[in-house]
Amino acid sequence: MCTLILYVTSLSSLFLPSNISVNVFLTGGVGISAAAMILSPAIIIFVAGGICIANVPYAIYKERELKKIPTLRSMNNKLREDANHLEESVDQLVQEMNILEPEADRASKVEGKLRKQANKQHVNVDKLLGLVKENDQVLVDKRVSAVCIFPNS
Repeated sequence: MCTLILYVTSLSSLFLPSNISVNVFLTGGVGISAAAMILSPAIIIFVAGGICIANVPYAIYKERELKKIPTLRSMNNKLREDANHLEESVDQLVQEMNILEPEADRASKVEGKLRKQANKQHVNVDKLLGLVKENDQVLVDKRVSAVCIFPNS
């Protein structure tokens, strides 16, 4: 009898608001168990009814704990949102890669030309690239100081 009530209690979440339906079925189980003990005072009825009545507080506690856990649908929706966000990020990265790829090709061609020129003039390529990077840094510093001196220009 108690098993039937617990089974009906688990099915009740499909049809009724969870907390109310569980409490109704648990109260009904206690009532039916008490009535069975009164109407048919056999030892097996007292044992089954006692087990059913003893499980009621634990069932109520577990029902409250289950309500605290996010539902599978809400978790699935959150995962779907995260997947969509990641997909957008990947698309942005692909666009940036497509924009930067020609620049990288151009830079490698320029570096190849610099290497050829440096080999012709017997100059160390790494030293030449270091000078180019140093020149770039000097230009950036000049732009920064110009912006600091003339902020509205």
